[in-house]
Amino acid sequence: MLSVEYLRKSYHLRPVLKDVTFTVDDGGTAGIFGVNGAGKTTLLRVIAKMSSCDGGDVKLNGNSIMKGPAAHRAGLLYLGHQPNLYPILTAEENLRFASRLYGYSVTEKHLLDALEKVGLIHQRWDPIRYYSRGMLQRLGLAKALVIPWQILLMDEPVTGLDEKGVELLETLIRRWQKKQKSLIVVSHQRSWLEEFSSHILYLDNGFITKIPPHSDDSPSDSK
Repeated sequence: MLSVEYLRKSYHLRPVLKDVTFTVDDGGTAGIFGVNGAGKTTLLRVIAKMSSCDGGDVKLNGNSIMKGPAAHRAGLLYLGHQPNLYPILTAEENLRFASRLYGYSVTEKHLLDALEKVGLIHQRWDPIRYYSRGMLQRLGLAKALVIPWQILLMDEPVTGLDEKGVELLETLIRRWQKKQKSLIVVSHQRSWLEEFSSHILYLDNGFITKIPPHSDDSPSDSK
């Protein structure tokens, strides 16, 4: 289980996160939505300890991510706006390198299967600096297929994907859910999040509000 406890974060004395608190149970999917600039990306980066916080804590299986060693966040995998991969390397090289960073050695079959699933098998030897935004998003999904994780953090994963790419993303999400994997998915599209989220969190003015999926009382996407 992941628990976020009273997280606080400010930029230039402007509060972005104000005592944000929520939990994600094993096998649960939390959908987080809000307007642009609400702090959704900041929240994910703090949870992944890619950004510092001003207070509060994040715990994975009861172990503090903020205050503990790197081993405490070993079960987290973050897929952000940027692929956090190397432009001069090929897709294959990037996936091999990324898996080694996480302490795993991916087999040739596993790697090729992942690239086949995301539709990049024929571009596997191309340096990814020539990839489109959608192709980079697909490569991020391949990364999630070759690196074992307990909780996947996804920031606006639909951005840049074409119709088939979105279908692929949704198929993978549902497959992971059947395997009781936990996800936190950020999007400004509440209606899309409601398709698969076990609960919806609305981030507004630094605060989190929990909203039942399909609730008529929740804020609209246009707010």
